[in-house]
Amino acid sequence: MKILCAGLRDYKSGKTTLTLSLMRFFKEKDISVSGFKPKSGNNLWYHWKSIKKALEEGTLYGTDAIALHEEMAKKIPITLINPVHRLWMPNSDEMNLGGLPNFILDRITLENEQIIAINNHIKCPVDDLYFKTLLSQSKILNIKNREDLQKLTNFYEKADKSAEKKLLKEFDIVICESYANTGLPWDSINNLDYVFVIEPFYLSIYDGERYLEASKLVSTIRIEQTTEEIVEPIKPLKYAKIPPFSENIIDEFKIFLETQLEELFHDFL
Repeated sequence: MKILCAGLRDYKSGKTTLTLSLMRFFKEKDISVSGFKPKSGNNLWYHWKSIKKALEEGTLYGTDAIALHEEMAKKIPITLINPVHRLWMPNSDEMNLGGLPNFILDRITLENEQIIAINNHIKCPVDDLYFKTLLSQSKILNIKNREDLQKLTNFYEKADKSAEKKLLKEFDIVICESYANTGLPWDSINNLDYVFVIEPFYLSIYDGERYLEASKLVSTIRIEQTTEEIVEPIKPLKYAKIPPFSENIIDEFKIFLETQLEELFHDFL
């Protein structure tokens, strides 16, 4: 089974909390479940502690991937859970002088190869020594312009597909968490059973195939469809108003959802 968790807000919509609550629900049913964060990113200034730890391991990953990895009963490489990761500069401007987004580099894990795509228009303010292990264990691609960046899309797709295929072989359920308010974490994602869409105080659950069909019908000038654009023409299978939780949020959220989850997954359980 494959479930997608998507958000209606660009930031802090509750996707990771929802994903962890669903993982915990299935774990308590003795069903093997994996979280999956196809694409993620973190900021050099605001997330330095986790970045430094990952760099010491010769890779990069984000705080969401760490949370999903720690929740899993069966441990697998964290880069399988999170095949594509972007390291951002702490700039407020979206684009730098080279016409590229203000990222330092992308880490793409494809099969057994780690690829590091470096933005040639950014001077990283952190000492090069921190990146020595990462770069020595990776294939290096230099991103000089928008065309070079566009070519990375093929690597992203291959990495996401490959990781998903491996996870589906290892686990009964894979719960895929999208990023920001993007409706689909990668273009060719398919065969979704259910889609959980969340924002503060509200949760809607959609049939996966209807969600994908709606995505194909939505007209947009942007490269990435927002979740709101996809769900606007379709009705949810279930809808819930979520109360605020004061502590033990993941467990409280799981308990709050249990009745609806039992009904929804009755045949699977």
